Amino acid sequence: MAQANSNVLWLSNAEKRTIRAVLPAATCKVMAAAHVKLYQARFTSLDWSYSGLRGVLVFGRDRLPPEGGDKETGEGGKYWFRMIDVHKEREVWRHRIPRLFDYKQETPFWHTFGGNSRTYGLRFEEDEEGSAFFQKVSTRVYPGDSQDATISRTRRRQKIHVTESDISDPIPGSFQHVVHMNPDGGGFALALQPFDPRLVNGLRKHGVSENVIRKNIHFIQDFVSDCSKSEDSRLTGSSRS
Repeated sequence: MAQANSNVLWLSNAEKRTIRAVLPAATCKVMAAAHVKLYQARFTSLDWSYSGLRGVLVFGRDRLPPEGGDKETGEGGKYWFRMIDVHKEREVWRHRIPRLFDYKQETPFWHTFGGNSRTYGLRFEEDEEGSAFFQKVSTRVYPGDSQDATISRTRRRQKIHVTESDISDPIPGSFQHVVHMNPDGGGFALALQPFDPRLVNGLRKHGVSENVIRKNIHFIQDFVSDCSKSEDSRLTGSSRS
């Protein structure tokens, strides 16, 4: 099967079998797959929320255009993202990729793109997974010399005005608040309060700018939290022994 290639090296054999079952090779062509957590934010906000969805994110296309549709992105059909819950063996999220698609790699493990009503963030488990995934998406969806893609990216940088009615609410209980940052209202300093000042100063001494820290504040918080849990677990285990 074509799916079992260098683009899915991070998947176990069981995960590959599940993807084959959910996305049959006869109708779906898999370009890349990686382990991802899905985040979201409103267009006008830096308030990222974890969607509660995680699994194997697959980038691929239909082998044939959907019935009654056209080939927006060429080469046999439309491209899409589909998230597969490999434990429940089913698809849990899908995003159809438009012809003009602004997909950004903020860091190797953090990618963003705009949907119809919100911005999505993809947090990859490994840098290598994220980098390989971005390369495959960027070369397939919009070539670097595409004038249309340049126009699309320029328009995305412009301020977008939306109303509350333009943004659908999340399913109750399905989103976990991560962090809110307001650069004009001291939100950045507030978000850093839980951190040891030595950590922040250490990052700055190693050339990590305040802007980079701001963009990745929720990941820093997750990392510190995970480390604290690991340390607590280690100390608990030591005391029992």
